[in-house]
Order: sequence, then structure tokens, then C-alpha cells
Amino acid sequence: MRIVLVSLALTMAACGTYNTNRAALVPRATPRMTTGQPMTARGQLSVGASSVTHFSDPEVGDPNAGVEIPGTQLHGDLRGRINERFSFGLIYENGLDKGAAQLKSTQPPVDGGNVQGYGFTADYAIPTGDPKFHIGVGLDAMVWSVPYVEYLTCAAGETCFPFMIQDEGSDLVETFAASITPSYRLDESVTLFGGLTVRQHPTIQQKGTEQDPLFQDTEVESGPANYIVSGGAEVSFADGGILASAVVYYDVSRDPVKYRPGLALMLTLPFGKVKPPAPATVLVPVGPPPGYPQPYPQPVYPPQPVYPAQPVYPAPPPVPAPEPAPQP
Repeated sequence: MRIVLVSLALTMAACGTYNTNRAALVPRATPRMTTGQPMTARGQLSVGASSVTHFSDPEVGDPNAGVEIPGTQLHGDLRGRINERFSFGLIYENGLDKGAAQLKSTQPPVDGGNVQGYGFTADYAIPTGDPKFHIGVGLDAMVWSVPYVEYLTCAAGETCFPFMIQDEGSDLVETFAASITPSYRLDESVTLFGGLTVRQHPTIQQKGTEQDPLFQDTEVESGPANYIVSGGAEVSFADGGILASAVVYYDVSRDPVKYRPGLALMLTLPFGKVKPPAPATVLVPVGPPPGYPQPYPQPVYPPQPVYPAQPVYPAPPPVPAPEPAPQP
């Protein structure tokens, strides 16, 4: 819903060309909140912050963009296990207006509240030869409610409404994110992981010139893809009943914002433990039950004596043939 504040009624506005000056509170570029390991429970609830605070203020990346960046961005998700390696769930993020960084002094301040996003998440853990090592891949699809503000002034030499007009409200913006997260489970209580997330970064063009902008909607763009590298660890407490994780990340992109390294903290509560599969039944052959005819035992013959081999004598020499009798 748009709220237009003017010093006179809109019906008195005349057509003309206006200079615009805009700004929007957009979500911070953060990695996907996943360890890359398959879920060990039927479901889990995670709460925390995908961005804890501004350790160092972000800087201008795109000089044409007019964006504010929240320092603290809260995160929550509810996931369910579909099978041994696939999970699906809902996610929610809330970037706080309090403490947000305004990148340029020339852009107007945004006072429309927090930036909020809702969406779906899906993850799959690719097995490897080692049962402790998995490669996680996943997707996020979200819709953000992005607050914005816009000021309009009559362009020089134009015939239009002669006063400054303020337009503020919120715009719905769709974004997508994908990640690949190799992870290794050291033991039952510690998992190490790291990876790469590709996420769209919403933005808005700060200044421009428009014809009759009073009857046009201000649009916040889904923005370019940002590449975020991350690494972290997850620790298990209370026999797997509580999982705590910390992630350090860095956005290597420069459009529309130049970021410094960030920190995310999460707390996960698994529920509905999956029972291990029952051992396979081994059939052992047994004899017939009592009352049934018993098979005849096989006869046992005494061992037979082994006689020594007959001696082999040498063959006698051949007898010479008799000489023929003399002739008379």
C-alpha cells in the first residue's frame, strides 16, 4: 500500500517531468543456514541471527543504488525430514531497521520498519565413500517485503507540481538462493562445514527522471547474484537435544554493496528422533519338533585298515631267442 504525502491535493497535480531520489531497506547478503549433513531427527526448529551486527559498516558498491543494510538480521526455520537424505521446510528472516547502515548521505533515510522475508527451503545430502563426509546442496525461494522511500521534485524547465512530494511504502520482491556445503562429522558432538552460497541481492536505483511518477509504482528489483563463501562448526549438547552453530562468511561480490566479513549464530532443537532399523532376522535350521518322526541317523562304519602297497619287483631280463638247429 502506498502512502503519498503532498502539501496539496493530488487532483491539483499537473503533468510534468520529475527528478527522483529513492532508497530502500534491503536484506543483507548472508549464506544459507545449513550444515550440509543429513537430518538425524524427523524435524528441527532453528532460531538465531544470520547477521549478528555490523563489525564494520558496508560501503558503496554500485554508485547508482540507494540501499540501507540492516546490521542485525534474524533467522528462523522449521524443517522436516522427507527421507534419509532429503529435507524440506519453511524459513523466515527479519532485517532490523534499528542500526541499519545508510551507505550514502545523499540518499533519503528509510523509516518504514523492518525488511521481512518468507519462503521455502530444501536440502539434499549427497553421500560419499565416508559416512562422516557429505556434500550438501540446497535451494531457498523467498518473498521479501522491502520498505522504501521516494522524493519527487520538479525538473528544471518543466511545468509540474511545484512542491516536493514524498512517497513511502513497501514492495514485494522475490529472490532465490542456492548453495553447496561440504561437511565432515568429527564425532557425535562436532561437525565442521563450509561452502558457497549464490543469492540475489535486492536493490533500487537512487536517482533518475520520470514522467508522471505520481501514477506509477516504485519497484524494488530482485538484484544481481552475490557469491558468499562461509565456514563454521556445529556442536551438540544434551545428547543431541540441542545444536549450536557459528558461521563466519564473506560476500566476495561488489554489487550493489561492498561487505566486510559477517557472523551468524544459530540454535537448533531437533524433535522426533529416528529409531535405528531393526537387525535382520537370521534363520537357523533346526530339527523337526517333538512328536514328529525323527530322521534315521546316518550309519557310522568303523574305519577300514589301510594296507601297505604291494611291493613292486624289477622286471626279469629278457630271454634271448634260441639259435636255430644246424642243418645236416
